[in-house]
Amino acid sequence: MPMNPLNKDNLIVVDIETTGLDPATCKITEIAALRLVDGEVAEKFVTFVDPKIPIPLAITRLTGITDEMVAGAPSEAEAIAKYYDFIGPAEILGQNVDFDIGFIAGRAKALGMRAKSSRAIDTIPIAMALYPRAMGYSLSALCTLFQVELNNAHRAEADATATAKVAEKLWQKLLSLDDRTAEILALLAQSSGDMKLTTWMSAGEPFRRNAKPEPPEIDESQIANFENIAGIPADPAQCKMNENDIVGFLGPESPMKEFIEGFTVRDVQIVMAQAVLESLEYDTFLLAEAGTGTGKSFAYLLPAIAFASKKAQKVVISTRTKNLQEQLFFKDLPSLRRGLPFDFRSILLKGRGNYLCQSRFNRILADHTALSYDDRSALARLLVWTSETTSGDIAEVSSFYTARYASLWSKIRSEVATCLGRKCPFRNKCYLNRVRSATVDAQIVVVNHSLLLAEIGDMSVIGDYEHAIIDEAHDIEEVAAEFFGARVNSWVISSALDELYTERLTGKGMLSSIAELFESLGTPSDEFASHYQSCISKVLALRKEIDGAFVSLTNQLDWKYSWRNAPYSLKIRFHAGEDVFESLKNDIERLAGHLKSLVDELGLFLSSVSSIDDEAMDILLHEVTGRMARLSECADALEYMSNPTDPDSVFWWESPQRQDSIDCAICWAPLDVAERMFEVFHSQKKSLVFTSATMSVAESFDFVRGRLGLNFLDSERVETLKLGSPYDFPAQLLAIFPEFLPDPNARDYIPKLAELIEQVSRETRAGSLALFTSYSALRQVYSVVAPELEQEGILVMAQGISGGRSQLTRQFIADTESVLLGTQSFWQGVDVRGDALQILYLTKIPFAVPTDPYVAGQCERIQRGGGDPFSYYTVPQAVIKFRQGAGRLIRGEEDVGILILCDKRLLTRQYGNSFLGSLPVEVERANTIGELVAKISRFL
Repeated sequence: MPMNPLNKDNLIVVDIETTGLDPATCKITEIAALRLVDGEVAEKFVTFVDPKIPIPLAITRLTGITDEMVAGAPSEAEAIAKYYDFIGPAEILGQNVDFDIGFIAGRAKALGMRAKSSRAIDTIPIAMALYPRAMGYSLSALCTLFQVELNNAHRAEADATATAKVAEKLWQKLLSLDDRTAEILALLAQSSGDMKLTTWMSAGEPFRRNAKPEPPEIDESQIANFENIAGIPADPAQCKMNENDIVGFLGPESPMKEFIEGFTVRDVQIVMAQAVLESLEYDTFLLAEAGTGTGKSFAYLLPAIAFASKKAQKVVISTRTKNLQEQLFFKDLPSLRRGLPFDFRSILLKGRGNYLCQSRFNRILADHTALSYDDRSALARLLVWTSETTSGDIAEVSSFYTARYASLWSKIRSEVATCLGRKCPFRNKCYLNRVRSATVDAQIVVVNHSLLLAEIGDMSVIGDYEHAIIDEAHDIEEVAAEFFGARVNSWVISSALDELYTERLTGKGMLSSIAELFESLGTPSDEFASHYQSCISKVLALRKEIDGAFVSLTNQLDWKYSWRNAPYSLKIRFHAGEDVFESLKNDIERLAGHLKSLVDELGLFLSSVSSIDDEAMDILLHEVTGRMARLSECADALEYMSNPTDPDSVFWWESPQRQDSIDCAICWAPLDVAERMFEVFHSQKKSLVFTSATMSVAESFDFVRGRLGLNFLDSERVETLKLGSPYDFPAQLLAIFPEFLPDPNARDYIPKLAELIEQVSRETRAGSLALFTSYSALRQVYSVVAPELEQEGILVMAQGISGGRSQLTRQFIADTESVLLGTQSFWQGVDVRGDALQILYLTKIPFAVPTDPYVAGQCERIQRGGGDPFSYYTVPQAVIKFRQGAGRLIRGEEDVGILILCDKRLLTRQYGNSFLGSLPVEVERANTIGELVAKISRFL
């Protein structure tokens, strides 16, 4: 194997460091260029660059480069000129190399210099294609994968050196590919116009046919492997675990001490495990609130395993979040399996649409020229994965974003309507069949709430079961409302129409494929030709109509509500008689009617070819049937929403996510979720356990019991259990109310809040998280606090400004003096322990937005029934979210923290007692910032 990547005689690896991402306003601080000859560094150009502006604190924290280090270094103009002289006509290799080359060119132009163009070779596209299951594609992630040393990360020379080594590993992997995979990958790269990937494939072609090297050694822990079947089915004769055994398993003599470092006996965990076992054995419904630190996952998994194994039954475990689902399956269940004296089968099961259909994938691969260039490039990232995966779960592929490539994924994922069943040539290798077959004799099946509810239909993937445990139960009402309702946008309809037939690709689509195949098999009848032409005409006409209708809707909403000026997607409720709705009512009705007409015509078209006995024709007919089902669902939803008069439903528009989009959505949801859940789910089960850290309000389960539909059950079948936390909250948590803050609706609230955060951070330098209920308030506080604190060397980060949730959480944990401002998604599911989070601000009571369509509809429904929506619905919902937010602070026995409650209404309004009473400690008061800081300093 050639030592140097891509076998280039003159290849230069480049990396730069900058003060930011925009060359129009930011500057270069360091440049490194390494000339490779036979894979070795033969010559290098490395220099600091004086940007003539202060380096932001966040950049200094990232790179280690300070203002003092660049003082006296060459100017940008001098450094860029020397860099261009050094590289000459050589090709440039880099990690995300377009950024480096583009930034240098941008700065050159800004300085009046002539930018130099170079042929660029990037490591990221080939890494995504060759290692589709890698945990990430940053330089540090690839270095970890290939076990390449990376010292001084985010310094130009160190990054360039590491990039060269990563490129060598990628080259080795490329040359190790089997001929078929390499040929198809090269074809897709060329067909998609992806020149970066094509460069690698073309360079490898002359060497690939020689003796193939072994692929490079990698750290397998950096490769996603969602193997979704674990263990063998339990033998009931060997599973004699009773309540005493469970108590012993979690008690002082627990075998788990050997497998879990720091395992401790928790009395509340044992109590919960006993209650869960009793619920399963005696067919009752249990509401179990388990405080932070209870160890609730073991408390329900262990009795579920014991019950299911002994009774030869199945227990389904459902969660809201992907993180908890994966924790249960990949961490908690394996730990229990090691400690138990018997084996059991556990399954991680997702909805059908998460799995690749090999039959559909191979058909798309054969006809990839019908795809857009972007989709062809994305398809290339799946090729190597399909030869490696055992689960077929698309979540393994970190380089493939199903939201971005929704159209492509809809063509290759598993679907009920397009499944060929026994006729499928890949039936023995079907990923879905494999996991579905394994669930038949499984003891534990882990799913999410969406799949749990989707399984209500006839095409169950889970199979029959009578017992379920629902974790994160406080979220299931929201999931149920989405499931029972509908959301229709232009993309859902247009993508189905384009798959049937589109003129954009010179008459490609399923209908034309059927016509071509029919013609090759025999003489098409007049009936066939008539229905074919009618279908084509209806598809094209409807496609134009869809665009026109949604352009009109988008413009109407912008004219009425100025959604393009909003920082986020708007939800706008509509009613019959409202001006915007009435102006669009005819469009909606007409769309529904035309969709139904097309579905009818497609049915006649399929009937005209149904007599053909051909496997390829069967496949195409199944595909068309699938599109018919999707269009029919859209037609039914639009027809229902064209007459928004049902008082037990709520209807709304959603504005697009992007300002240049017309992808508005028309939505509806039922308001009687509780009754529907009882009718189609609860009434079909023998026992259900609902658990969460936050379900009770004012020590009562009445609110959540009603919202979940448990009031429709006989009262003696429903048990409740409220377990406290094992943590010593008086010693670990100090809750303070700053009485000097104004009412949150006062004009000076934001400036005073910013002053509070700024001064407390300056005095304590403690890791701090501030939770907001609106982006507007967050941005205002950030604009004041960030520049002030960064002068003190304290990094301030804000959600939506400094990055996404995962990235910000990682940075926050790494920098224990930083301040993080977060909104909705930070109120729950964020687990930060130790010094990284010592101070938590709850800036306002997290009341739901009263204009939110679903919230407004629920309040009106309660009012119609003679109830008080504020006390019955608004306050209890907010208390649960308030408790979720407060629960971010103390996450372990060693944690110590300060909770600062910034909403004066907690003390001045009667409902404030519901919130304060939900906290595990009494709230102290501070009259001045000085007094507050003193209290914090004494406690920490």
